Amino acid sequence: GTINLDAGHVRVSGDSSYGLGATAGGSILTQETNIATQGENSPAIRTVDEGNVSLDGGIVTTGGKNSPLVDASGIVIAKNATLRASVSAACMVNAGASVALTDCAVSGRMGDAFSSDALISPYCVALYRDGENTEQKSVFSMTRGALTAQKGDLFYVTNTSATIYLEGVALSHGENNLLLHVSGNDGSFGWGEAGSNGADCTLSANNQSLTGDIMVDELSSVSLVLKGDSDYTVTINTA
Repeated sequence: GTINLDAGHVRVSGDSSYGLGATAGGSILTQETNIATQGENSPAIRTVDEGNVSLDGGIVTTGGKNSPLVDASGIVIAKNATLRASVSAACMVNAGASVALTDCAVSGRMGDAFSSDALISPYCVALYRDGENTEQKSVFSMTRGALTAQKGDLFYVTNTSATIYLEGVALSHGENNLLLHVSGNDGSFGWGEAGSNGADCTLSANNQSLTGDIMVDELSSVSLVLKGDSDYTVTINTA
């Protein structure tokens, strides 16, 4: 099934509520449509089981805790859109899912660290694998536009094999926060078992300036690929 929204407005106020949800191969296509949620655990866009959401223009916002703009276990494609999370991460990308953004302005503002052992600190975009998922990759790509971590690290990768592609994106994060954090976690969120839930991440940059530290733990690996007129400044595993 397919839903088409043209110049629409979707507003959701309750907890645990989606703005747009696509599952079982269903699709939602929007043009210049605004989507807003206010409750906790209420992502604006949710895809599972090969569900597909495609945005062209519009404004997407979330106002509640644990309410990412995009919570993807399927496919999300957006262009020319503005996406703002007030007190949450911007994007969550499960294994087997892909998020592709073009000419979008995206910002996230997660609260304080919420892992008991502080192995998980605030982030803007997370790529992960939950306990029920396959060994497929988590994929995030962004071309032009802007990605801003108003609080926390820009990218967090755990318990998955992931690829991140950036081309000509204006990246912003706090001075003491990481560009990329690739590590295991304490297992409290179902993201694998502590001690064996590291990640492998390939970050590919094309005509892209990168600043900020990369941290990778002993369970994980990072491959950094610089193409075209790209540069990377600062350090890997400073400590």
